[in-house]
Amino acid sequence: MTLTQEFKKSLKFTEVEELLDLALYRPLGFLLAKGFSYTPLTPNQVTLLSLVTGLTSAWFIAQGTGIYFTWGGLLYAVSNSLDCADGQLARLKHNGTPFGRLVDGVVDWIVGVTAYVSLGIGLSAATGNPWIWVLAVGGGVSFALHALVFDYIQQQYLSVVRRELPYVLKELENVRSARTVHDGGSVFRKAGLLLYSRYLGIQQHWFSASDPSRGESPEAFRQHNRCVMRGWSFLGPTTNRTLLAVGCLALRPDLFLWFLIVVGNAYLVLMMIWQRTVRTRRAKEIPPAET
Repeated sequence: MTLTQEFKKSLKFTEVEELLDLALYRPLGFLLAKGFSYTPLTPNQVTLLSLVTGLTSAWFIAQGTGIYFTWGGLLYAVSNSLDCADGQLARLKHNGTPFGRLVDGVVDWIVGVTAYVSLGIGLSAATGNPWIWVLAVGGGVSFALHALVFDYIQQQYLSVVRRELPYVLKELENVRSARTVHDGGSVFRKAGLLLYSRYLGIQQHWFSASDPSRGESPEAFRQHNRCVMRGWSFLGPTTNRTLLAVGCLALRPDLFLWFLIVVGNAYLVLMMIWQRTVRTRRAKEIPPAET
């Protein structure tokens, strides 16, 4: 199998991938993962490299001066590349686990939170304006909301198109299996898997009544939802992280925060309206016998 074929195989359906991932981060992450595959490095260790790089980026941003903003933006982009590489390495080595996905999610959360905290520290130091914290907190909350909604919509779409169990149910099965296999493992591993299963249980409770396909075949569902799925991809975490990096490189991360809060949230509302319109229209078109 050629490198190009291996790379394409490592992707999900292209319509659920963010354009920046397809054009930049996935290819770079794949090359990193391919290199790591010849070393003893595990996917979890690559995830920890992403954490270290992300925290270093946050330290630079918190200094609040030009050159530090520049280095912070560059390292934040590197952290995102490593975040792509860990999952791709797991697929290359065929050693991905629910615990690894938990670690990846926790690291993403830590890096995301520290990035916005560092923006608050750096911008308040640079401007002397304590109210800048309102902007930083608003940006952080907006980023978390966009990532949460995008992840849910993406996993819904994939579960229907791939004819799989809903993502939450599938992950719950994997976690329960992993907890049985690693029953004698470390306390940290067992506690992490337990917390992950509780988190998935909450998701299942919230979303179990939602049926995005409304009786459609996977092929029909994909045909009628791929455009709206592409629209959702612009709210993904990679897009927001890249805009943050660009804002730092331009020495105006405050403009990024305003863009995220005003334009990003307005776009989220428009996407929710578009998604509801698509589902309502398709529900009216599907004959009663198919539902």
